[in-house]
Amino acid sequence: MVNSKPENGFVFLDGEMIGSTPLKRAGIPAGTHEIAITHDGYLTCSRLITVHQGEITLVPTVRLRKVR
Repeated sequence: MVNSKPENGFVFLDGEMIGSTPLKRAGIPAGTHEIAITHDGYLTCSRLITVHQGEITLVPTVRLRKVR
């Protein structure tokens, strides 16, 4: 589960776009993945997340910063 402020940011998982925020996505394999959120007029935010088999992984709401 991924949320951003503002909403409707594009979500990339390991370099592949998988949707926009707010996003609920099932079927992500267990392991460590890079997640990135982009939004026009805002800086891209990326971080590593660890997904565990059989568990829900919640990414804390990402507050995107405006480009100056």
